[in-house]
Amino acid sequence: MKASQVVWILLLALVGNGCKEKSAPSITVTRARAEKGDAASQYNLARRYATGDGIVTNQAEALKWTRQAADQNYPPAQYSLGWCYANGMGVATNSTEAVTWYRRAAERNYALAQYILGCCYATGTGLDQDDREAVKWWQKAAKQKDALAQYCLGHSYATGQGVAKDQREAVNWMRKAAEQNYAEAQYVLGWFYAYGRGVVTNGTEAAKWYRKAATQNHRDAQFRLAACLACGYGVLTNKVEAASWYRKAAEQSHAQAQWTLGWCYANGWGVGWDDTEAFKWYGKAADQNDPEAQYALGKCYADGRGVAKDQAEAAIWYHTAANQGYAEAQAALGWCYATGAGVAKDEDQAIDWLGRAAGQNCLYAQYLLGWYYLDGNPEVRDRTKAIEWLSKAADQNYAAAQYSLGNCHFKGEGVATNYATAARWYRKAAEQNLAEAQYRLGCCYANGWGVVKDEAEAVKWMLKAAMQGYAQAQFVASGWYVSREGKNIDYVEAYKWRLLAAEQGHEAAKKGITILEDWMTQAQIAKGRELARSFKLEPLPPKRGSLAAASVQPPP
Repeated sequence: MKASQVVWILLLALVGNGCKEKSAPSITVTRARAEKGDAASQYNLARRYATGDGIVTNQAEALKWTRQAADQNYPPAQYSLGWCYANGMGVATNSTEAVTWYRRAAERNYALAQYILGCCYATGTGLDQDDREAVKWWQKAAKQKDALAQYCLGHSYATGQGVAKDQREAVNWMRKAAEQNYAEAQYVLGWFYAYGRGVVTNGTEAAKWYRKAATQNHRDAQFRLAACLACGYGVLTNKVEAASWYRKAAEQSHAQAQWTLGWCYANGWGVGWDDTEAFKWYGKAADQNDPEAQYALGKCYADGRGVAKDQAEAAIWYHTAANQGYAEAQAALGWCYATGAGVAKDEDQAIDWLGRAAGQNCLYAQYLLGWYYLDGNPEVRDRTKAIEWLSKAADQNYAAAQYSLGNCHFKGEGVATNYATAARWYRKAAEQNLAEAQYRLGCCYANGWGVVKDEAEAVKWMLKAAMQGYAQAQFVASGWYVSREGKNIDYVEAYKWRLLAAEQGHEAAKKGITILEDWMTQAQIAKGRELARSFKLEPLPPKRGSLAAASVQPPP
């Protein structure tokens, strides 16, 4: 429990502790009763002085009448006097004296004082820290249906602080507090259901309790409710509503929500595509030292998305995140040093940062390190290390590494030439929609390299690569449509693919356009151009974990 929360709760207790009578008497009547020694009236008068209720605010008078009521063993006044000592309101701050008054009210069965006395024991404020005593007093208050005490008691059972750990009892007390609409308890109860702590895992219940807390502006609950909506956990998937809850949490400075909202804008997920907004929210999270956001901000600078392209600034943000151990940033920083992007080229730094990231099982870093040892500066080339790192990433299904490893086996770099093994790795990468691998696998089928020669399979994989915009595959596809020995020749399709390859700067395709046009009618040329203009890249399935990975991890 944060100290600021405790102070806020105590202040509420001082100014509105239910001591108002159903029909509040006038100040004159209240004062007359107080002067005759009526403790409740004395405390009521103190409250009215403290709040300016029908009288000019006067903290000294408030304290005087609070003390008179407290000296008559009136529990609300004893508790409030303790609060004054705890917070230096009208008196010098004195935690020991605060505990004395809290204890007097607690021993008279005043629930709020019992709760606060438990907090004092839990934190060692004004007395020796003692978790068992904390639990004892929370139990007393909890039995009187004090929601804060019920929450603290549930937390104690969950963690085993001051009492034997018992997840079911933790759920029991957390539920009691949650049912009294205490937002923090609702959030934790949702987490219990999400992760099966003391209850059977139940996404519907988790989302329900997250929502109850979220509607009370609990930012962590807002973030987790958004995650449920993003992933369809316990609720129907709803991108727009998810983004809305991410925004609510982000506007309360929840760093992970800020990063996620930035991701939403960068990908047009649940909101309009807006790189400027993405950059803004990444920046807010980065300023809170969130390494994932710092890395994303670096990517924005590197790619010129939402901000002017600036490789030096990108490297600064990569370095900031890398120093926090964020593997992707370490890999990006290593690549900066390897290529001189935003920093002076430095092979030692490149290998060091790539190695750090690779050691954290960052597949991208393992792939880059393998590539660096394979094709980098001759002084650092090491085919054995290259195969080692590429294999680590490839064995974990990293498509680019699988493709590179296929090339190594095809060319005999670091391993013996083996077309069958090369084709096997090309297939693994091709099945993950890596266009280069689809093209190479098509070549294998076309020529019988490591597989049985199969024109239909060759065409299938080559067209998959062409549909993703791979220029060489588009050029080869163009050739197929005019090399069928007079059978099923399709000049229009051939022309379409040749135009698309030429648009990407493919020199052979550029040279071949006029040759192909000599064989075509004007109507065919017009149709081919129309098909090229209307061509759209084949949409790819979403990559695993791009958004939801940050959404369902348990709180620390």
